[in-house]
Parts: sequence; C-alpha cells; structure tokens
Amino acid sequence: MKSAIVIGAGVGGLAASINMARAGVKVRLYERGETVGGKLREVDVGGHKVLAGPSVFTMRWVFDELFDGKLADYVTLAPVDPLCRHFFPDGSHLDLFTDEARSSQAIAAFSGQRDADGYRRYRKHAAKIFDVVRGPFMENAVPSIFDFMSPRALWQMTQIDGMRTLWRALEDFFVDPRLRQLFARYATYNGSSPYHAPATLAVIAHVENAYGIFAVEGGIVRLAEALRRRAEELGVVITCNADVEEIVVEPTGGPLATALRARGVRVNGAVDWADCVIANCDVADAFGRLLPAAPPAQKLLRKYEAEELSLSAYVLIAVAAPAPMALLHHNVFFSRDYRREFEELVVERRTPDDPTVYVCAESPEKYFILTNAPPLDAKGGAIDWSVESPRCRARIEEVLARHGWTLAPTATHEIAPPDVAARFPSSKGAIYGLASNSRMAAFKRPANTMPGIGALYFCGGSVHPGAGLPMVCLSARIATKMALQLEHGVG
Repeated sequence: MKSAIVIGAGVGGLAASINMARAGVKVRLYERGETVGGKLREVDVGGHKVLAGPSVFTMRWVFDELFDGKLADYVTLAPVDPLCRHFFPDGSHLDLFTDEARSSQAIAAFSGQRDADGYRRYRKHAAKIFDVVRGPFMENAVPSIFDFMSPRALWQMTQIDGMRTLWRALEDFFVDPRLRQLFARYATYNGSSPYHAPATLAVIAHVENAYGIFAVEGGIVRLAEALRRRAEELGVVITCNADVEEIVVEPTGGPLATALRARGVRVNGAVDWADCVIANCDVADAFGRLLPAAPPAQKLLRKYEAEELSLSAYVLIAVAAPAPMALLHHNVFFSRDYRREFEELVVERRTPDDPTVYVCAESPEKYFILTNAPPLDAKGGAIDWSVESPRCRARIEEVLARHGWTLAPTATHEIAPPDVAARFPSSKGAIYGLASNSRMAAFKRPANTMPGIGALYFCGGSVHPGAGLPMVCLSARIATKMALQLEHGVG
C-alpha cells in the first residue's frame, strides 16, 4: 500500500495518520474545521483562551507510543494529584489520589474503615476486570460473541462483572452512598448511566486511579498541536477547511457482485484517490452522508439508529473571580438525588432539575463547567435549547451557590447539544456515540471495518473500543493495524 486518506483531524485521525506514515504510507489528512484537534480545542472567552473539550489525560503510554517514546520532547506533562475533589450536597468533600494508601486514609476519615477496606477491594476488582478486557476489548478488533465460546473465553466473561449494573456492584463495596455516587460517576466518562451500564465500566476508575492523570503545560489542547507536529514531521499532508463530501467506492470486479472497495474521497468537488480510506468522523456520518449509495452502509446505519445514543452535555465556559473554596484541576459537585438525575437524562431524555456539575479549573479565573444533557434524538420529545440553555446555566449557578460560590462571570461561552451536533454532523449531539447502557453494549459498538466494503476503516470515539482520548488512540491503532497487516500484508 502506497497511499491513504484520513477523514477528520481529531485525535483519532491524527493518531491514525501517524501510524500509517510510520509504516511508510503517504498520508493525506482532511479536516472540515479550521484547525486540528476535533473535540480537543479551546475557545476565546473575554480575551482568554479556555478549554472547550476533553480535560482528562490518562493512559500516557498510549500517547508515548505515537511519539516513539519521546512524548516529553513535544509536550510537558505534570501528574495531577490529588486526582479530583468531590463536593457533596451535605457540605462534605473528598479527594482521591493515585496512591492507594492515601486514598484509603482519606476514605477512612471520610466515612470509616469499612469503606476504606471496600475501596481497596474495589481497586483489586477493577484491576482484574482491566486485565481481562485490555487485550480482547481495548487493543484488538471488536470480538464477536462466537469468540467467547471456548472454555477459557467463557471463564473470562465471568470475570468482567458484566451481568449487573455498575451501581449494583458498588453496593457490594461501599456502605456510604456518597462513595457509591463518586465511583458511579465514571459511567458518564462514556456518556452512560451507572444505573443501566454494566459493572465492567469499573475499568475507567481503575485507569484513572492506577495510572494517574496528567496536566499538559499550556493546556491539554497542546496535545493536539503536538500530534500535528509529529504527523507533519512524518510527511502527513494536512488540509483544513476541507469538508469531505463522499467516500468514493467502486465494485471490486471479483466474484461477488455486491463487493465494494473504497477508492478515495470527494473533497471540494474533486476526487482524491488512495489505496485505503480511514474515517475518523462520527460513524453515523460515514454510514449516511459519506456513503449514501452503498447498501452495506445503509444497513449499518439503520442498525445504528435503532440503538440508544450516549449523553450530550451543556457546557458553560467562564472567566470569573477565583472561587471562594479551594479547587483542584478536576472538581465535581454532586446532585442531591443521583438516581433521579439519570432517570431524567436517560429515561425521560431531559435535562436534570438538579445536575451534577463538573468543573475543570484551568486557572483561578478560567473554568470549564459541564453538566450532562440528553442528545438530540426523538425520545422524550424535542428540547428548545434557546429556552433550555439559560435554565441549565441557572441550575449550575444554584448547585455552586449551595457550596457558597457565586459564579458571577465577566465573560462566558456556552456549548449546548445543538452546537455539538452542528460541529460533528450526524452525531445528534451525542458526544460518545452509542451509550453503554446494556450488557451487550461492547458488541453493539460499530467495528473498525465494514462488511462489504474493503479498504475502508473507522476510528474515533463512536466506534470500537470506545470514547475518551486514550481509547480513541487505541481505536486508531486497531484500524491502522488492520489496514496495514490484514488486508495489505504490510507490517
């Protein structure tokens, strides 16, 4: 294989481009926006550059790999410790640390030795799940149910705690409902509900607690700039303001009349040909808008649209006076009734009356503030966001005021689900693709290839293995490995 086209210069597309270029493939990367990074970006708020996307950087080794172990030559990282400060409605707060002993001591002081012991047991439980799912679910192509028919595979399935919900599992480890609420929050990292998602999602807490979180000097958006620099050093040609209009497919001429193959893309009205195409856009956009006449894509689109979408978000980016309480880089202010919050979000598909509020304090004056919100799907009826956005903002201010913080920003920028939908076509505002609110969620997430269309691969948060910066990079690794080894014999 001599050439490849990558659609979308988000983190997944940049990672895929780097992987292909390292293998000697000439890569052309098209991005519909003005710059690279996708969801990883910052916006100007009152003359300040403030984070407007993902804020958690973990699983550092995944990124080190893209830079041949020299990530430190491109960005300066510092461990974030404590990991997060958690504020509860009763006025209490709790910090967690990478060091298990420090977290255990903090939990013992917070709610007693029984819960501290439960925390240690939960760490071991989550680590065991991670060890089982890391290979087959996170670092390789999506497995089929038939892959788990061997005795060993069936035994492995019993080890990942996939038959009960995350909340139900937490009841076995923690007496204090505040701690259940704290560790249940990790389900929202991929836009799901802890009352519906499988307990397997304990792996998210494990990754953060065991491997730590890092801050990027100058802001996490510097990571996107580093990936771009790395890609261009390897010869990747990046073109921004280039909206791909179509993935061009043609019959293979083989014995199967329905067999198709990606031959390139149509961009700015002209076809750019290549040996393979890697799509890093929202997978629904690839199935629908970019492959409108391909029967395999239309079949997958109908299947995808029948599934439950992940959550979206309402984001308030604010420049304001320093908070009256001591904040860390990552902070969470919990709602009074967590179960009710997710009933509103997942069942009723409306914004919660009393939301949990996440605050990333980039500095004492710059705040990225997020609450979960439903996507723009048909369930629960349409939401008028011109009316709902002011309500969401007011609810955020009410939650913070409970803790004595009158926000009073001097400048703000708001991001609501319609803004997410406009920025990422066909996503309907869902930030993480499909939700993980079922036992079979891992098997329902779209794969990195499409049956019936060769030389076409998918990466990003809406396909296997899932959402989040490191998972998106693993998705790119899987897609490019398949492109290089499985189909073209390179590597």
